[in-house]
Amino acid sequence: MSQRTQLEARLLSAAELEVVNASRPPAIGQASDEQLKVLAQRLRRDRDRDEELLPQRNTKCVEKLTQGEPSPTTRVGSRRSKCLEMPLSALRRN
Repeated sequence: MSQRTQLEARLLSAAELEVVNASRPPAIGQASDEQLKVLAQRLRRDRDRDEELLPQRNTKCVEKLTQGEPSPTTRVGSRRSKCLEMPLSALRRN
């Protein structure tokens, strides 16, 4: 298994991994038109859901960072969460 495949298997849920595998060759080349339509609908639905949740997640991240709480970490060792990737200028805009 390649490093990329191992990383995806570790970070993605089973449903997300299924979509990723279905959207890559050779699976995408062998898919019927109906299967491709279903895949496209699912990808759009997931994208729209993520876009709706992003402002909420960013608000929570800002609140955590401005309250002086300890830095959150992800489940992957000592990597810092997405909250800490936000530029400091975004915090100062409020």
